[in-house]
Amino acid sequence: MVTLKLNEVKDYINRKNEKRYNPLQAKARLINQKISELLNQVKTSAEKILTSKDRDAFKAVEDNFKDHEVAVKNAEKLSQGIVESIGKINIGEEYSYNSLMNLSGSLKLFFQNVNELGRRLVPKISPWFKTELKDLDYNIRKLAEQADKLNQFLLKEYKEIERVDKIIEAVEAINNSLNEKRILQERLESLKAELEDLANQLKEAEENYLKFKTTGVYKNYTQIDEDLNDVRRSFNIILNPILKPLSKLSKSSSKALGDLSTEQRNAIDRYISEPFLTFLDETAELPMLKQILKTLQLSLLSQELDLKKDRVEKAIKQINRILQDNFLEELYKKAKFLTESKEKLKAFIAEKGFNEKSEGLLFKIEELKNQLADKKVEEDRLQTQILNFNSKISKDLKTLSENLSELFKDEIEVTLS
Repeated sequence: MVTLKLNEVKDYINRKNEKRYNPLQAKARLINQKISELLNQVKTSAEKILTSKDRDAFKAVEDNFKDHEVAVKNAEKLSQGIVESIGKINIGEEYSYNSLMNLSGSLKLFFQNVNELGRRLVPKISPWFKTELKDLDYNIRKLAEQADKLNQFLLKEYKEIERVDKIIEAVEAINNSLNEKRILQERLESLKAELEDLANQLKEAEENYLKFKTTGVYKNYTQIDEDLNDVRRSFNIILNPILKPLSKLSKSSSKALGDLSTEQRNAIDRYISEPFLTFLDETAELPMLKQILKTLQLSLLSQELDLKKDRVEKAIKQINRILQDNFLEELYKKAKFLTESKEKLKAFIAEKGFNEKSEGLLFKIEELKNQLADKKVEEDRLQTQILNFNSKISKDLKTLSENLSELFKDEIEVTLS
């Protein structure tokens, strides 16, 4: 078994094929050079038409003047068309099977174009430019003969070179895959460094935001807001046993409602829908709430509301507690103090631009998160591409080993290193 590194395959093929294929490649080179020479001769013949003395020939007979003018124009078209067609043929210095097949195809197209030009233009050129047309036709025929030699050579002798060319192309393809994989790996390593940097930036930004929100004026603001929420919860707990009775009272035709003003009746609905905000709108002695509670107490004692006995008892007990004790007034004072403190701090924060700073920090955090997400997507894509290249390279190496083994009738394995 022969084990070859990928970079040793070409040299191995050259050593194996030196006696077998070098003569064929030399013949291919000669055919290629001959075609190049003949193309130059065809081009020269075509260009001679433009410098022919027949371009300026003057015929004594008036009837021939117009025919001559038409002939000159068509001769110029023929010359230019052939020169342009030759310009499209690529004569390189490669002698691989594929490059010579491409040359053969280009020549076939060239002859098709020349035949079409000749069919359309030559009848309009005659009887002028006879010498130039004869020389052009001769060189085109010589080129056609050489093109036929090339075709026969490719068909009968050079076909085996195609297998060698394909193996060499396979080596190049694997090398290209390795280069692309290397570029992807370099980008992946660079990306990992970028991800680490972004992660550190994000951590720092989040720490700065947390520090900003938990120290100084924002810390006080947050504490006041939490205390105010505690007061809100406490008030809602106190009011909860009487909310349903209040709702019943609002919708009832209780005689006790007649003792309430329109403002007090409206306050009942507000206490039901927005209890804490309505509470904050009271004055220090809570006159609105106390009057509403006394009215509710009368309705409950008169059994004017459609409520279960236990609910009525709980509601009356809670009303008595509120009216007899002053704890609700103390809760009101605390709520008002906290609300005013919160508003003052809120105005101070706005005046000093702290909100803008906070928003700026949040924006930076969001931007870094988006960048990290985008980079993560790119990282996943690169890792997938690298895995795909690994799979492709592995398969291509296996196929290359099989083709070499078949070509040289020996067991050959190609490895990367």
